[in-house]
Amino acid sequence: MNLTDARFLLTLLIFPQKKLAADLMPMVAKALPLAPIQNVSGYPSRPQLVDLLRTFAARMCFLEFPDASADAFRTLETLHALAPALPVVAVLSGNKPELVLECLRRGASEFLMAPLTPDQIDACLGRLMRSLHATSEAARRGRLIAVAPAKAGAGATTISCTLAVAAKKLGSGKTLLADLDPLTGTVSFLLRLKSGYSFMDVLQRTGQLDADLWKQMVTPSNGVEVLLAPESPVDPGTELSTADPVLDYAQTQYETVVADLAASATPWNLSVARGCDDLLLVCTTELLSLHAAQRALAWYENGGIDMDKVRVVVNQHSPSSGLELDRIPEALGRPVFFALPVDTDAVAKSLMEAKPVGAGTAFGREVGKMLQLLLPAGEKVVRAAKPGLLAGLFSRS
Repeated sequence: MNLTDARFLLTLLIFPQKKLAADLMPMVAKALPLAPIQNVSGYPSRPQLVDLLRTFAARMCFLEFPDASADAFRTLETLHALAPALPVVAVLSGNKPELVLECLRRGASEFLMAPLTPDQIDACLGRLMRSLHATSEAARRGRLIAVAPAKAGAGATTISCTLAVAAKKLGSGKTLLADLDPLTGTVSFLLRLKSGYSFMDVLQRTGQLDADLWKQMVTPSNGVEVLLAPESPVDPGTELSTADPVLDYAQTQYETVVADLAASATPWNLSVARGCDDLLLVCTTELLSLHAAQRALAWYENGGIDMDKVRVVVNQHSPSSGLELDRIPEALGRPVFFALPVDTDAVAKSLMEAKPVGAGTAFGREVGKMLQLLLPAGEKVVRAAKPGLLAGLFSRS
């Protein structure tokens, strides 16, 4: 391989035997210059793997199989369940063809056999890189717009539903609305949808996904397809690490994907924020909502999110209540990308009729205008002034 900078390839090594790890690590370091490498000396438990994958977003993993170890197979199966898109290389202590076949059958992507050689490492990594590149190229087809409330009750889900239908009507192509709120997902309630499947089923079947299986996972509604949240709440802090497998596949199938998120600060939400093209942070003009928006902006920035794609959207804007619109950029240190009006009757009607807010309403028309600004040809964002006196109003000091 001819890589000169592989710092994006976070590499996880799980090796109970120090000698095999000592043989492998310098070869991997040479083949993947500057790649962050984390070595775990032992087979971690499921909770330990959840914590590990949350803090170290591995792009590939080398897992030692000194023999047909139950602990090694348990680790392989847990890795596949938690991060189905993560390629795992089984590293065997010798020439054991039957063990190779069993590892591949249980989900390993590649294998290596001691004695390890640079040629063997290069060939293995070359195949992995080609696979990762092909997956990455395919996954960038569809535009991903994430919608997240700064604080619960800001109206982000109403915006997500209306935005998805508007995208379809404006000719943005095949569109998916994905409810990625694992705790309180309400898209099914707003649109009165029922399905035996959710994004959890997609996560569990990532390696098996094809067009026929995906069709079973989604539900048609108002001209778009909808991927629902699970009926039983799932704790994103302990049971979910990344939404990449869901969104990577979805972006190969749709021209536009609208992802509805929760307000919680979790690795799950951060993974969506990293992969999206636009992140709409929804708040209102109320001071508590603006304070939450400031905290959310700081959290995204600390999480390494490209802040140029984070758009502040003020919902339920009324000149007669809350902070004046032209003073919000001063308070947040960020521009207001768009302001959506109060349209109580239209929103109430949509809830009663289990439909997105109509395109002919004041709210629907403004959502359509906002979507046009999100399209590459129409994107126009005016930078905000530096934080002024109001910034101190939300200071956490």
